[in-house]
Amino acid sequence: SSDLSDDEARTANLRVLRYAPDAGRHDAGIPAHVDFGDFTLCHSNKSGLVVWDCCTEVWHKAPKGQLLFLAATGIQKKSRGAVRAVQHRVDPLEEERFSFCRFHGVEPTRRDFGTSIF
Repeated sequence: SSDLSDDEARTANLRVLRYAPDAGRHDAGIPAHVDFGDFTLCHSNKSGLVVWDCCTEVWHKAPKGQLLFLAATGIQKKSRGAVRAVQHRVDPLEEERFSFCRFHGVEPTRRDFGTSIF
């Protein structure tokens, strides 16, 4: 048995994501999802990240070239819903896109960091 609590056993993972150009396939993006863990810090060189505003029920394009904070399911649970996990997606682009995402508070063995919303 481990002496670590669930929070102490969690870690952070940095992923570099490359999105290939759409080239007419229309499947080069990532469908709507929320991230696991506590939060994600994300920086992208081009637009493509789109976030859902649950108050207005409208998708908004996130700014490119800025560090973004995305609340995830862990912080939603810890705050008892006061902070909601940010639903987001990546729309396909006609040109290559790179994104650097650091996922905080994820289980060390977890390889997928989001769950699709349908």
